[in-house]
Formats: sequence, structure tokens, C-alpha cells
Amino acid sequence: MRKDRWLKDRVIFWQTIFEQTYEGLKGRGIKLREPQEVKISSERMKLAQQIRNIRMKLGYTQEDMAKKLGTVQQYISKIENGHENFSIDALARIADVFEKGLVIRLK
Repeated sequence: MRKDRWLKDRVIFWQTIFEQTYEGLKGRGIKLREPQEVKISSERMKLAQQIRNIRMKLGYTQEDMAKKLGTVQQYISKIENGHENFSIDALARIADVFEKGLVIRLK
């Protein structure tokens, strides 16, 4: 619980810094672009969920999978959350890590 409290305080601190900086720039007439909402396709989310389910069923952590792929854990997290638009080559490497065949079906 102590970590959670510390994290909350840290988030509040950085949010305050952001808001003050944002208002200062806005007051000087400097325009900042608004955050854009990212739309994730249902197909990508289905694939992401399948990858996560298989990884968990095999007992791999994201870190284990990243080491086997020669990448970092954050990349695996982005894939599993649907935020990474990865290539078919990357998907084939993931299938190899899982020792599964890769079947792509077009409708």
C-alpha cells in the first residue's frame, strides 16, 4: 500500500507541473496540440487478447517473451494492449516463441 500512496503523490506532482507549464505557455500565446484519441480496431484487439491468453497459458511473463523475441517488455505490453501495429514478421516470431503455427485467414 505504501508504494501506491507514493505513486499517487508522484502522479499529482507531475500533473501539477504539467498544468502550470501548460497554462504558462497558453498565456504566452503558444499553442500546444491536443492529445489525439487513438482508435484501436476490433481485429487488433482480438489478436492482442489471443497473444496474451496464449502467453499466460504457457506461463510466460512479458519479460520472458521479450527475451525470447530479442526485444523489451514494453513492446510486448504495447502488443497485448493493442497499441502496437506490428508486422506479420513479428507475428511469425511470436508464433515461433509459442511453438504454434501461424494461420492467417482472410474473409
